[in-house]
Amino acid sequence: SQPPPRLRQRRRPPPPHQVVEAVAVATAAAQAQAQAQAAAAEEDAPEMTMSEKGAFLGSVAFSPVGVPGLVVGGALGFAAGYFAEQVDAARGHVARAYATRVQRERRVESERANTRKALEALETVSVQSDDPEEAARTSADLTAFLCAPCNTRCADCSARIKRPADAWVSTSLGVVVCVNCAAAHRSLGTSVSRIKSPVYDQWDVPMATALLAKGNDRGAADYYATPPARMPGPKAPMEERRAHVREKYVRLRWATPELRAARQETLAKRPRKAAGARRMASLSSDAA
Repeated sequence: SQPPPRLRQRRRPPPPHQVVEAVAVATAAAQAQAQAQAAAAEEDAPEMTMSEKGAFLGSVAFSPVGVPGLVVGGALGFAAGYFAEQVDAARGHVARAYATRVQRERRVESERANTRKALEALETVSVQSDDPEEAARTSADLTAFLCAPCNTRCADCSARIKRPADAWVSTSLGVVVCVNCAAAHRSLGTSVSRIKSPVYDQWDVPMATALLAKGNDRGAADYYATPPARMPGPKAPMEERRAHVREKYVRLRWATPELRAARQETLAKRPRKAAGARRMASLSSDAA
């Protein structure tokens, strides 16, 4: 005998409120998905240009006339939009060009200001000292010394020295000269004349103080006690300048008797070299 067949159990339908909730959830999910797809499509879609917007608005405005109105309205709207686009592009180009020019002018002005400050710093007389007040005071005194009327003319050729940056000073002789006569002074050697720039070289307080006690007036009184018959001018050649400064500062041709006597006394105190002292060490060693 076979067992009796199993009876199928019928499922009970869900309550009505659960059906309503499930339908609401599914509807909300579908709406959210549709909104997301619409937003993505809107983001991906290119924005209409002004000419396209003008064509659309023109077509809508002339649509009551019919197909000819759509065509004419679209053409007029497109033309108006295109003109507005060109005007906007031109305005943007002018604005960008103006902004670029303003930035370039500001940059150039800033560079000029920095260059001006750098040049002013180069043309400033500066004396080094551990005491800032002493350095500032001595720098001001040295600047006033260089701007004195007697020191604005070269001590050797009377050339005009317009600013301290153009001046050159012989620290050993205490005179202010031009750049051309400074080159002639260098031919004398540092034992006679040591040339320095008051702007481009370093100065300390003792060096500046020693110079402040001298100057072109005192130099003229010492080295031109007997005025020479002829002096080099501002346009004199270099050979004439060199010959003049050698006669003036080395041979003391026009100096005071006291200065010439002091030079003779200084030379007399120098020890004389032995006769064979000038021989080279290598030759002495070979002779030995």
